[in-house]
Amino acid sequence: MKRLIFLSFVFAHGAFAQSKAVDPFAPNSEKNPRPPSQVQVTVEFIEVSQVEENRLIYAEKLGRNGDKLRAELQHLIDAGKGTMINSILVSAKSGQKATAESIREVIYPTEWSPVSCLPPQDGDPPAVKPNPLETFLSIAVPTAFTTRNTGSTLEVEPTLSEDARIIDLRFVPELVFDTGSRVYHRSKDALGNETVVEEPLFYSFRTNTGLTLADGRSQLAAVLSPKGADGALDPTTKALVIVRADVVTIDPSEK
Repeated sequence: MKRLIFLSFVFAHGAFAQSKAVDPFAPNSEKNPRPPSQVQVTVEFIEVSQVEENRLIYAEKLGRNGDKLRAELQHLIDAGKGTMINSILVSAKSGQKATAESIREVIYPTEWSPVSCLPPQDGDPPAVKPNPLETFLSIAVPTAFTTRNTGSTLEVEPTLSEDARIIDLRFVPELVFDTGSRVYHRSKDALGNETVVEEPLFYSFRTNTGLTLADGRSQLAAVLSPKGADGALDPTTKALVIVRADVVTIDPSEK
């Protein structure tokens, strides 16, 4: 019986000593929980030629190593063989959504309604009076409008793991370019008055996906086809979408 009591005392003392050995200032200890963190998400659109894209992705298989791919893309940019189309950064708390926008609103008509020409009025000069058939002619008048944002938009929703080393990221980066307009309809009435209906043209990059990222590591998210000088798709070049998520720890003691 005394031996049993002695062994119980030794076990309890060892457990107590082990509990005291835990560092009270460890990041995940109860006395000092992990400091709050937020996530900085950076998305880059980098344009290279189709030949360079094939070399990087297929020949050297750098699509599986985002850091090496980003370093090689920087070499191409420095050598004048690559172009940084756009770079967007936004910070967010874990589990919350955030948006960054740099946009210009383009308002344009989407619906048109014809309005009949007015019949001749008494007292109008004979030279300008239309014949009765001209009262059936019409011109297009806009009746409904919509707005399209041109520029860059980035929506993110990061979720941190318990050790704040892995980020599950939902993100939607988008670039929209106003590339001019086209004539949708053109007509003339009997008096030579011309009616022209134009529609704006847009070119956009957009990716909607979710990735699992390591803190501070770059990753290839998508490969898109940029527009050419005429505003249409250019098959000779590619735009690589690179995403990086950095965990920023908030430490009020740091100055």
